[in-house]
Amino acid sequence: MWKIDVTGSSSSSWSVAFGGEPLFVAKDTSGNRQPITSRPAITRHPRSIREGVLVLFGTGKYLEVNDDVVDGAPTQSVYAIWDRDGYYNAGLSERNSTGDHGFRRSSLNNPRLDVDSASNNRVIHDYGPNTPVWFDEDGEPVSRGWVVDLPVEGERVVRNIILRDNIALLVTLIPEGDACSAGGSGWFMAINAETGGSPRFPVIDINDDNIIDEQDTLFIDNPFDDLTDDVVANPVGIEMLSIPNLPALLYDDRASDLGSPFPLRANAPRGCGSDGAKSFTYTTRTNGSIVMVAAAHQPLACGRQSWMQTH
Repeated sequence: MWKIDVTGSSSSSWSVAFGGEPLFVAKDTSGNRQPITSRPAITRHPRSIREGVLVLFGTGKYLEVNDDVVDGAPTQSVYAIWDRDGYYNAGLSERNSTGDHGFRRSSLNNPRLDVDSASNNRVIHDYGPNTPVWFDEDGEPVSRGWVVDLPVEGERVVRNIILRDNIALLVTLIPEGDACSAGGSGWFMAINAETGGSPRFPVIDINDDNIIDEQDTLFIDNPFDDLTDDVVANPVGIEMLSIPNLPALLYDDRASDLGSPFPLRANAPRGCGSDGAKSFTYTTRTNGSIVMVAAAHQPLACGRQSWMQTH
């Protein structure tokens, strides 16, 4: 992943940042290079924009001959890389290069992505040691981002990630070599962009009732404590039996009984209408179908958002 410095007023002064070195080189746990063929998404660091940004992207390609071969395909991943260098902290002595001041995959939190056997929905164990620790007691960086490895052989990300309300919406592709099929399958996923874990509230409509409520949560085992009872988890993925395309988001700010703001987060402004604005996420699939995969309360208020004072 490269970063180009275009802060100069003249294009002749533009150059690859970090002395010509990449921001990050994506590799799996075996050291194999992972291709990046989709556009990154950028969000500010959870602490503040003054701490830089998180650069989110997935790895994998579906361009060349034999890219549809699944057996033996290397593992692909979803990344969020902390780019500390930016407009607000350009004076930092520590750079983000992969050279002497760089970081590797070992500096990234690696939440474990599993499938809940009871529902066949994906969950991420994002508590305990999988929660990023951005700074130590001395204020030095600890976690330099997060990485979620895709568990299915041949699974990859070749579509852009969409960021909405600190949630990374993405689709994965699993090729199918059968020419008579609809091309394969994949997963629709919604990951907490700040932590690489589960969203803080339910996002995916796992029971297909077009309502987001407590019925769209799961109870799963705590893998870090055998003595602890099942814990509540918000699903991060549902399987698509045909390759899903990049999702489209639609907003409805009318008063409606479709869904409910569950749970309405602290300090979140209400939308228009008595029940607040809603957002709905649809995707098309290679078998020709259109499916709604997520619905959620839209936290951005509608109506007038600013004012002007004259003297």
